Amino acid sequence: MAHLLRVLLPLLALTLVPPAEAGRRRLPDVVEDALAFAVTDRSKALRLLEEALAADPDGKHAEVITVHLAEQCRLAGDAETAEARFRAIIAGATRGPDYEAARLGLALMESGGELKQRVRSTLQSVSERDVLDTQNADRFLVLAAAAGREGDARGAAQNAKKALAFASEDPEVYDRVKAALDTLSAEPDAPPPAPAGAPATSGEGESLLDRADAALYANDREKARKLAEQALAAASPDSLAHRSATYMLRRIDGPAVSRTVAVLLPLSDAKYSAIGRQLKEAFEHGYQAEKGEARLVFIESGAGPEEGVAALERAVFDEGALLAVGPLLSPQTEPMVEAAEALRIPLVSLSQALEDLDDLEWTVQAMVTRGDQVDALVEQVMERDGMDAFAVFAPANSYGEQATALFRESVEARGGALTVTGTYDPASTSLIPAAKELGRKDYGSRGVEFAKLRKEAEERGGNPDRVVLPPALDFDALFLPENAARVPIACAALAYEEFPMGDFQPTKESPRIPLLGLNGWNNDKLVTTGGPYTRGGIFVDAFAVPGEEAPWTLGPDAAAFVAEYRNSHGRTPKALEAITSDAGRLVAAAVNIGADDRLAMREALWSAEVTGAVTGATRFDAESRRADRQLMLLSLTADHIVPLDVQRSLAAEQQ
Repeated sequence: MAHLLRVLLPLLALTLVPPAEAGRRRLPDVVEDALAFAVTDRSKALRLLEEALAADPDGKHAEVITVHLAEQCRLAGDAETAEARFRAIIAGATRGPDYEAARLGLALMESGGELKQRVRSTLQSVSERDVLDTQNADRFLVLAAAAGREGDARGAAQNAKKALAFASEDPEVYDRVKAALDTLSAEPDAPPPAPAGAPATSGEGESLLDRADAALYANDREKARKLAEQALAAASPDSLAHRSATYMLRRIDGPAVSRTVAVLLPLSDAKYSAIGRQLKEAFEHGYQAEKGEARLVFIESGAGPEEGVAALERAVFDEGALLAVGPLLSPQTEPMVEAAEALRIPLVSLSQALEDLDDLEWTVQAMVTRGDQVDALVEQVMERDGMDAFAVFAPANSYGEQATALFRESVEARGGALTVTGTYDPASTSLIPAAKELGRKDYGSRGVEFAKLRKEAEERGGNPDRVVLPPALDFDALFLPENAARVPIACAALAYEEFPMGDFQPTKESPRIPLLGLNGWNNDKLVTTGGPYTRGGIFVDAFAVPGEEAPWTLGPDAAAFVAEYRNSHGRTPKALEAITSDAGRLVAAAVNIGADDRLAMREALWSAEVTGAVTGATRFDAESRRADRQLMLLSLTADHIVPLDVQRSLAAEQQ
């Protein structure tokens, strides 16, 4: 690295050309002026941008001005203001160049010292065209240093060239970047350079395990063993680092990494083998559609935590897998994810139970989680439909408790409230007592209301002794996280207690209150069994297929997928199979990039993209580490499950 940079840097300085501007949008005049002033007087550029933003804070060009203002603050060393400006863009902008520039700006500010995987993924995944030249300069400076530490001389030289090229229009940035590269060429073991605006840190760069990995992939097993033994000695016995070092020593004595993708599913387990085999077919369908170039091997994962971890260990120590896919089952999720992090193998999750990926370095989420569903549902009813108060009626089991907690968190984060929550025995066939409790029919505290209702009944000639309190209806919608088979049982109990739901109105004065659900509702039988209670209800899923004579059709990509799937497997794919097929396509696209070690494979997952994904999962989002998809909002008519906009259009026509 040092020798190569000493040779190349003088040549690069002489042959630089500014990065191509073709295809970039035209900047507002005030931004062009600020960039010109920044060459000689950055403070003047800052004043110009601040004045322009203050004069028209909500104007047409406010976002692009804010991004450039934040970047100039970063370059001037005002990290606090820069971070606040970048975060304002993230909070308010839709996806586009300004959003991407803000993402990269925040990543650059975190890139001093040890380069975290989340930051590195952002540095590598954001398009060069979407961001500012000075950001690109610092981005490629950091990546050049990282490549040099990993022994990737070619990558170091390529990134160094890009860093200098992007810095060429700003003399101050160019001088700083070139000085940093000169330092790296003289001191190859130096820590990564901190870009302007990055917080000071005492990080020591790569860990012993990172260096051991790099040595192992360079086939220097002696060096890898020495580093792994040092890591083992330094780690506390119960820590992830200790487990990782132990696994590393086994890996050094195990098979070399091969071009193999290991898929871990319960293929012979008595309870789960049917769904395991379905997902095997679905994953193969997507992987083959994208022409995956690595060998697929399917490993029995069983259903228990120990069996799942053992399956993952077989993938590494017997198969030398480049990447693993799984688990599917909730009880296996946490232990298998922990094992993948310790084994340092990229893991593509198929489990709905994996919600929190914040501290994970090797795991991505391909499955739609309950949290994803809840967020999409709450965004619709609160931000688009204007609701702000909700009731919850949920089974008293882990699913109901988690769904309720996620719903509460999402609602309250948007300023809404849960006015009442109720639970019921999920095994009971009569939920009337629980529904009555949800209705809060307390004749003591609601005495004035009850007396008024009796008087009104008497004035109408009715019998006041037959009057009962209606349920308290201080909410806009009722969240019912249940599967399609038990939704009608819950609805029957609520109807008995006179809760209005969907098209069911116990009195002429009853408001229309929609039911809300998750993907457990996505079953055509619910159209009939749910009756008037579920009509107009809203639920979410990643995929749905219209029934016969349904008033909507699939797009061309989804229609082609359904036709191919039916032809290959003799059945219509459900949402879970469509999600898994898209996961297969994403994995194939990642392995086709050509990675031949797990570190490179991890990076390939961030840059892989596919077109025509049937659930919208065209890539993994580098920040969230989830498949980047837009969930479907679905609803029920008297005859069909349909997209929500179709249901509302039909309802409007009938009025």
